[in-house]
Amino acid sequence: MIEENVLAHRVDGSGDPVLLLNGGMMSISSWDPIVDRFTGGYRVVRCDFRGQLRSHEPPHPSLDGHVADVIELLDALDIAKAHVIGTSFGAEVGLLLAATRPDRVASLVAATATGVATEVMGNGGGELARACREAATGRGADIVGEMLIPFFYSPAYAAAHREELAARAAQIALLPAWWFLAAAQLLASIEDLDLRPVLGRIACPVLVLAAEKDLVMPLIQTRALAAAIPGARLEIVEGSGHVLVVEQPGRFATSCLDFLASVQPCIGTAPRRGGGFVVSTDTFECTSVRLGKTKDGRRKRKGASAERVASSLYRLTSTLSLSARQHTNLQTFEPSSGRMT
Repeated sequence: MIEENVLAHRVDGSGDPVLLLNGGMMSISSWDPIVDRFTGGYRVVRCDFRGQLRSHEPPHPSLDGHVADVIELLDALDIAKAHVIGTSFGAEVGLLLAATRPDRVASLVAATATGVATEVMGNGGGELARACREAATGRGADIVGEMLIPFFYSPAYAAAHREELAARAAQIALLPAWWFLAAAQLLASIEDLDLRPVLGRIACPVLVLAAEKDLVMPLIQTRALAAAIPGARLEIVEGSGHVLVVEQPGRFATSCLDFLASVQPCIGTAPRRGGGFVVSTDTFECTSVRLGKTKDGRRKRKGASAERVASSLYRLTSTLSLSARQHTNLQTFEPSSGRMT
């Protein structure tokens, strides 16, 4: 059986396992535009960290806790080793995972990442965190989305999608108060990020995927990151801002797939077992929204409307991470039959 205290997650496809790690304001559904590119040849695992939309617990104060959560999820899915693709905050978790648990990582794509906190992460992150804390009190939520645009998007993309981004920024105000509080806590947790002491321990193949116009984690930092990891490859995507997976999703997927094709398959991946989770080529899903209860014991979907909002927001919100552990009954969904088991 899959344990109830693992991260909220979804699994699609079959083959070598590929673990997708969210950026800060992403959720599982944020990967929908590109996930089909991977599921033809890989078993793709997506999850929400603590504090992200599909899991409501407070974020860890440091990356170590998120690494432990990811290992618990891999254990629950009987995955001994996986290819890891992380963007922004998820890339930082992936880097620490590869450095401290090399037995669990077959290869790593670290997209729009850094080995040490940048000026924007400290100053801009602090300013955004303050805005998020204010929004958590019910005031000023409408400005949070507006603050993200100049930092996370290239000028060309922001200009070409001005109306779309403005609409999505307005929608952020509809998210629940706990989401803003979790965002502030997560931003604070990476203000002093410094992975440089452990980067030299990473032994698996690594692709550092950089965005030319990234203001949050600029090229000088991504070049230094690649140089600090033995044998790492560096690929720079011209014209893109920090949210590379949003601005150039096709290029992002192609770069990752080309890299995966060049590395060795995973070795020692355990078979799935038990509790209705024996899967060969089927696609399945674990429940995505935490269910609470009213005083009379009836179940309520407090997170459902927020999840619908976030699914429509993914182009705007895909970097800094919130995080999460799911305390919900997990179910298997088989799209081909429409049955929950």
